[in-house]
Amino acid sequence: MENKLLELTLKRRSVRRYKQAYIDDEIINEIMKIALTAPTSFGHNAVEFVVVRNSDTIRKLGACKSFGGSQINGADTVIVTMVKTADKKQNEF
Repeated sequence: MENKLLELTLKRRSVRRYKQAYIDDEIINEIMKIALTAPTSFGHNAVEFVVVRNSDTIRKLGACKSFGGSQINGADTVIVTMVKTADKKQNEF
């Protein structure tokens, strides 16, 4: 049986330098569609995504991390993943 997801996963590589080349909104929308299909525990929507295109904001985001954050400097677009660590349904766990 062919497993395209496994094949893709095995071919993935870490990116340490990003191009300033413009990423079309259509591509960003496709990435977000896929990201939003990820399952969540107990149906909680604990993850939120923010698409950042402003270079100054991207630089400031990189500066928030003490090690390795500068890797995003120069990227055209960054998708920030935010996780809620507490919500109304917390008592269910």
